[in-house]
Amino acid sequence: MSAKQNKSKIKMAVLKLLDEGWSDKALIHKKLQVEYGLSQSEARFACKEAKIDLMLKLKALQSGVVQL
Repeated sequence: MSAKQNKSKIKMAVLKLLDEGWSDKALIHKKLQVEYGLSQSEARFACKEAKIDLMLKLKALQSGVVQL
């Protein structure tokens, strides 16, 4: 699996955990470390990327660009 595909898979895992109601960052980081063999800094970075993605989607929804 390429690095780009792996990165996307990890970001989707973060979004899925959030969707399932996970709210503790430390637990999310730990889950990513165990499931994907990431270091703590890699897990934090994956969460930051997911946060940016969510913020962009929220901004688009608020501006009316995207409709549900």
